[in-house]
Amino acid sequence: MKNIVKNALSNLKRFIKNKKLSIPALIILVVALYFAFSGTNDNTVKAVTIKPTDFTQEVRLTGKVVAQSKVSMGFETSGRVSSVNVKVGDVVQKGKTLASVSNGDLWASVQQKQAQVDAEMAKLSEVSNGSRQEDVAIAESDVASAKVTSDQALQSLIDQIKDSYSKFDDVMRSKIDQLYISPDTAYPNIKNFDIPLDNANLPNKLQTARNDAGIMNKKWANSVNSLNIINFNDTYVTEAKTNLAFMRDWLNDVGIVVVSLSNNPSVTATQIAGYKTDISAARSTILTAISSLNSADQSYRTAVVALKKSQDQ
Repeated sequence: MKNIVKNALSNLKRFIKNKKLSIPALIILVVALYFAFSGTNDNTVKAVTIKPTDFTQEVRLTGKVVAQSKVSMGFETSGRVSSVNVKVGDVVQKGKTLASVSNGDLWASVQQKQAQVDAEMAKLSEVSNGSRQEDVAIAESDVASAKVTSDQALQSLIDQIKDSYSKFDDVMRSKIDQLYISPDTAYPNIKNFDIPLDNANLPNKLQTARNDAGIMNKKWANSVNSLNIINFNDTYVTEAKTNLAFMRDWLNDVGIVVVSLSNNPSVTATQIAGYKTDISAARSTILTAISSLNSADQSYRTAVVALKKSQDQ
């Protein structure tokens, strides 16, 4: 083998001398000779098995990592963040507290509500265990006192209703009837005064008013004669308010006539002045009666509410 290589190299030298070869061609030729003569006479066959296997390829890149999904979070109430329990990159689980907001006001409110609950529970415990004798005595005293106040307020209301009737009757007979001819008859005409033309229907209206007032007065007299604490009900109050309102409106119409009076042989200046004074006083009397009745009624309603409240406790 060595002789063969040696002869080949000798022949190559002679060939190079006689022939001109480029350097690349020469290199290729040498390599080819090397592989041609470097082999052995070993005829062993090598087998290679081809099978699938994992192929790992490492890739290095630069860039920004973006989360596959994200969630916007916030507190249900506004306030100052008092603590943050995680940092960027931490892995969290469901239920973990991520951050807390200052809740001093809410905590104070919870404590206040709890105190109220405790107080109500204490009252419930007392009711369940039965009231103490002292508490029972106090409650009975409160009820008795409220009952006295209620009865007094009712009696004051009844007295005011009766007083309202008396004022109604007095105003009609001593103040208004002096302007009428035969006021207690079926045709109580107003005296022959000079009625303004723009109030031409006023005489008829005043006649009707006197008839209605006479009927109203008789019915009211029977009503107040039977009125007492035992049989009192709201219809007595309604009747009194309705009658006083009627008298107030009637006096307004009578006042129109009195203001329009003028001197004539049948009516002197002194009489006119007297009429005006009486009607003005009558109007003031009725307005005071209306105010007093409303006040007495309100006082009675308040006393009734107080009595019921004391009885329920």
